[in-house]
Order: sequence, then structure tokens, then C-alpha cells
Amino acid sequence: FKLPPGQMVETVAEQQAIGEVLRLWMERTLEDALAPEGGGEEDRVTAADEPGLRVQISLPENDGNAKDSDQHQQQQQANYGFLEFASHAAASMALATLTGSTDGGILLPDAPQMPQKDLEGLRLHWGHGKKQRDNERNVIEDDTSGFKFERKHFPADSRQDCWFCLASSGCERHLITGVYDRCYSALAKGPAHVGHVLLISVQHTDQGALLDVQVSQEMDRLKDQLYRHASLTYDSDLFVFERAIQTKGGYHTHVHCVPIPTHLGVKLQATMMSQARKIGMQLREITSDLGMTALVKNNDDDDDDENNNQRQKQHQGYFYAEIITGGGRTKRRFLHKTASNAVVVPLQFGREVLAACLGQPKLAHWKSCVTSQEDETSMATKFRESFAKVQEDQQ
Repeated sequence: FKLPPGQMVETVAEQQAIGEVLRLWMERTLEDALAPEGGGEEDRVTAADEPGLRVQISLPENDGNAKDSDQHQQQQQANYGFLEFASHAAASMALATLTGSTDGGILLPDAPQMPQKDLEGLRLHWGHGKKQRDNERNVIEDDTSGFKFERKHFPADSRQDCWFCLASSGCERHLITGVYDRCYSALAKGPAHVGHVLLISVQHTDQGALLDVQVSQEMDRLKDQLYRHASLTYDSDLFVFERAIQTKGGYHTHVHCVPIPTHLGVKLQATMMSQARKIGMQLREITSDLGMTALVKNNDDDDDDENNNQRQKQHQGYFYAEIITGGGRTKRRFLHKTASNAVVVPLQFGREVLAACLGQPKLAHWKSCVTSQEDETSMATKFRESFAKVQEDQQ
């Protein structure tokens, strides 16, 4: 931002005060843009609750002991600064609202809720500011997990009522085992095994991992490492499954990766297929060379293009599983699509299959396996250490 030519700021205190006024105005602008039409204050999403709406202020340094020859330059510096948004989208929204253009420009005369009349003539435009070491302004270190998060891990569409959104107050960060570009990993709440990990998308989306190519590719790379980790650390294989089906409370994409005994694959497959048939699921082994995204979207039972496109629009979700079987360590993949079958897939179907196969009913529901936060923290720490060692040995 650059202040109007007629507005001179002479002291550091004045500079900080005007910066704070502008920062709060930007946050209020974003809150107003997202507020539901006709909703009250109780319906507003605020910057206090939502990291994606927060704005920071960065002002040029001012040396109070500068010589007279430098004071003119410092006075010029005092008339500009930088507003740092959580995302490019948030900054673009503020620029468009206040200047009429996503490229920025002079403040609109009727800019909404202008906090001070003397701000007329204010310029807002894109800037780069000072480059800072290790992107320190874009990094947030979490005291609970010890991980460093970037602003991209707190997207503007995060939900406060979703415990998988990193921005949510309900997110239990002590369970986190890894943070990546498009997803993060965490020890499952109420795990079926000490190495039971969830791969969770950073973005709050209910479409499922298989329908987001970039998320799926990153998760596939992590799954390869988790297969290796399960083998070396627990002498186990992995049972991978995802129930990407909307629930009453909303769904946030996440994939289960559960270590299982190496001899269990064939029995696990038979148990899963049997239980699927009992409830009417059309769970089929994937033998096609098509990519997973195409397989989920494609309707196998209808070759008519118009009807097929209509079915794709009505797609409601899927259940997907991976199981290692046989001495050749064959990875078998299975898929049930709800678009062609209205049967209700149990919320804990994957765990129920595992519990039946192992003869341990307690494993069927996560609530039966919940332990203390102290134990959870200890398990997550041990997993991070063993997983890091496997990653280092693989490099």
C-alpha cells in the first residue's frame, strides 16, 4: 500500500497505527465478502477464527538515529508498507473489492467501510516486500507437534467444525506424523495398530483422493514409503482403504493405511468380499489399465454417452481398498461406486472387515480403541522417528 500524497506520517507510532487500521480493514473486507447474505453476526466467519482470512502488516525499518541526510528517505519509507494475506485468492478478493480491479490501483471513492476519510487516494497494488530467510513470515511452528506449517496448509475454505482441517480448533495436532504439500499424515484416532496412519488432504474436499490427481499422486508416493515402513518396522503389509462417501456431518478426504500380518492378505480379501456381498455392495477388483480418476467417474454398466455423463454428475462417492496377497506380493485393488448402487456402505466398513478377519471385534470402531493423549503423543513420536529412519535409508 502507498498512502495518499497529502498524508504524511512522521513518527514510527503513526506509521504503526495507520498500518494496523489498514490491516483490520482488509480482514473486515474478507469477512464481509464471505458472510452469508441475510445472515447475522453469529453466522460470520471471522479472521480470529479462520487463519485464511488473516492479514499481517510489514513496515519498512526506520532508524531513529539516522542523519539529517537520510531523514527525507525515511519519511518516504513511512508512507508505504506491505499487507501480507494468507493466500493469493484472499489478496485478489480484497483488491477487487476496494479498487475495482484484481491488479489493484487507487482506492474506490465508495470503497466499503472505509475507516478514515483521509485514506481517499490510497494506492493498493501487488508487491514483493523484503525477502526473508527461510520464508519465516510464511512459516508457523506448532508447539504441539513440532511441525512447521506454511500458509498453504490453512486454506481459506477450511472449516472450524472439521477435525481434519489444520485450521480447526478441533484438529489434534499431537497426532500429526508428517506435513507435505497437498496432504498431511497423522496417527489415526483410536488406531487399529500402533502404525495405523491416515493420509489427509490439506484442502477441505469431499470428493475423495482418487478424484484429485495431484493429491492422489502425493498420497501414492507416501503409500509406497508406508508399505516399506510397515515391512521393515512391523514385519507387516498394509491394508489401505478409503470410504469417500458424504456423511451427515460432512466428509474430509482421508485414506487409512493399517499394518496387517503378512499372511493375512488372502483371508482379508475373502472377508471383505463376503461382507460386501451381504450388504449389497458391488465391490469389484480393478483389472483395467485406466487411471483411477477415470475408473471412479466411468460408469461400467452404461455405454450410452448421454446417460453416462448424467451418471457422472450424480456420482455420490466410492469405497476403495488395496490388499497385498500371495507369495509374489501382488497388490490387488478393489472399488465400489455408489453412483450405480444405492446401498449404504457402513461408516466403519474397512475397520469392520479387519476386525472380523482378525477376530478382534474391538477394532471395528475407533471409539473402542481410543487411548490417552499421553499415549497418543508417544505413539506419534515413535512413528515419526521410525518413519524418518526408513526415509533416510531409502535415499
